[in-house]
Amino acid sequence: MNELTYLISASCLAKAMRQDSLHTLQFLKAMQDTQTPFFILSEKANTETTAQAYADFGINLPEETFMTTAMAGSKALRLKYPMKNKAACFGGDALKKTLEKDGWQISQDKADFLFLSMNRNAAYSDYCWALNVLRKGALLIVLDDALSSLNDGIWSIGTGAVAHMLEKASGKKGWHVDLPDPLLIQMCVYSMQGLYDHTVMIDNDLERGIRAGKKAGVRTVLLMDDAVTEQSAFESPVHPDAVIPNLSGLLR
Repeated sequence: MNELTYLISASCLAKAMRQDSLHTLQFLKAMQDTQTPFFILSEKANTETTAQAYADFGINLPEETFMTTAMAGSKALRLKYPMKNKAACFGGDALKKTLEKDGWQISQDKADFLFLSMNRNAAYSDYCWALNVLRKGALLIVLDDALSSLNDGIWSIGTGAVAHMLEKASGKKGWHVDLPDPLLIQMCVYSMQGLYDHTVMIDNDLERGIRAGKKAGVRTVLLMDDAVTEQSAFESPVHPDAVIPNLSGLLR
């Protein structure tokens, strides 16, 4: 296992944990025991809840285990535009902390980039503020493409839908860094100073994680579950390099 770096989406890992906790915990424990490079890819800037959930099962995930869309977008922009340092953020405290850690000067007026993530407490005035930041020249950085989300039986408007609204109102297309964009994968490889052909992307979603892996040029492994089968993988134009029934299949 030590020759490879493994990447897995947070949503895939959470679903695997719910459906097959035994094999999922075996996989995570093996990753730690062998000190295999491993990243959990997430569109949520706040990773503390996820880390705590696995800590309750005896799996301690350090901060460097996570690569969020906020981390990836922030680091990529710092590399591409080293002279630009003003960022506005539409999201929670975790997003602001991520940007500040990378040296961004948080500006709520004129900014080079507007980072957009989930804000369940946003009001109409907040959307108008975001629109004005974009009209002043900021580029919209969309950290979560979900159009809607279901929580406790209640549907909520997703960040992706808010992004479409702001794009329409401003007349400016944003940069969507969530899967299936390959940036998350690219920044994992960059941070490890690794090789693409030594990196494995694992997901149970052909159109997000597996497609992103194909775009990035890494190996791809489809994790089967109740909704994703070998048959659906065969019928899809996005063909993974391998299909496994559970995560412990990678330990063989």
